[in-house]
Amino acid sequence: MPDNISKLEEEQIKEIILNGIKEACIHTERNYKYAAPYVYFDEKNKRLSRGFLLPIKHCGEIICVAAITIVERIRKDGSYKINYNVDTILTLEQARIDASLICFPEENWLLRK
Repeated sequence: MPDNISKLEEEQIKEIILNGIKEACIHTERNYKYAAPYVYFDEKNKRLSRGFLLPIKHCGEIICVAAITIVERIRKDGSYKINYNVDTILTLEQARIDASLICFPEENWLLRK
């Protein structure tokens, strides 16, 4: 994270990240290509899992990336439910290295330097 943010109190950092995730989700609802989908191997469940990367912005600048996984559940009544979990927060550099992209987002924020 940028120095000006990493020097803040923990609660302030959490607030910035949560607000950034909410903003990114709103943007993604309007344009699904804002999120960068990816596939990874889930060691715990021993299977391929999927998720997406969302840029977290503060004052118009990308400060980090939320790695969100898709958790699919089948209820007892047979209905299907999808939950989204924020598993980790990555730096933009980590997201570039770790991303196994299955398609590129419309806004190419992931590859911008």
